[in-house]
Amino acid sequence: MKSNQHHRILVIEDNDCVADYLKIHLEAQGHEVRAVSTGEQGLEIADQFQPSLVLCDLTLPGIDGYTVARILRRYPSLNGTRFIAMTGYNVDRSELHQAGFEHGLSKPFTSQDLYLTIGPSPRGQGGV
Repeated sequence: MKSNQHHRILVIEDNDCVADYLKIHLEAQGHEVRAVSTGEQGLEIADQFQPSLVLCDLTLPGIDGYTVARILRRYPSLNGTRFIAMTGYNVDRSELHQAGFEHGLSKPFTSQDLYLTIGPSPRGQGGV
């Protein structure tokens, strides 16, 4: 699923195995990826990095993924950024949407699940 388009993707995930998996697979597709392990770190880096996509775990130490999405949605520099939730738990999809997530990925997920969920970038940069 190689794409000629490059995206800036922020991964907020406290499980090192999942974060490494995402970073390796997305960078192999030519995307620029930053991975952090806490919501606080995600909030710190997001404004400067200006990702076109945020993949965020819901159960993070400290600030949870719902709160991270709600806060990041208020950043003017992230207008148009897509937010995808990641979780190993059953969640209420309406809660995801209320927090600002467009989709949810259920862990464990495959590379195909990841690419189907991410789809094209809203900033007109093509698909993953």
